[in-house]
Amino acid sequence: MANAKKERSKAYDAFVKRYLARHPQVAESSLFGMPALKAGGKAFAGSFDGGLAVRLGDGVEQALEIEGSQPFDPSGKGRPMKGWAVLPPSASRRWSRLADGARALIEDA
Repeated sequence: MANAKKERSKAYDAFVKRYLARHPQVAESSLFGMPALKAGGKAFAGSFDGGLAVRLGDGVEQALEIEGSQPFDPSGKGRPMKGWAVLPPSASRRWSRLADGARALIEDA
């Protein structure tokens, strides 16, 4: 049975279409069975629970201040991944900027 939290949302699909058009070095892939974006073989964002899961490192606290954001806990067992947040569709206008920051974080690593 598929995990509904890992399904693509319309907001995610629209975001990916725009993002890939602007960043040809980014590829669609998967992470923990969810649709994801990768650069250099490393995931930096993906679709989770209708929103955008994004790897922000130390910047995650600022992202978690966005209304409706939550820590990224793909297991659902109260063990969120350090430095990751899930941003709700209501914050989709911010997704591209935050994804750019996440991509920069992995490219600088």
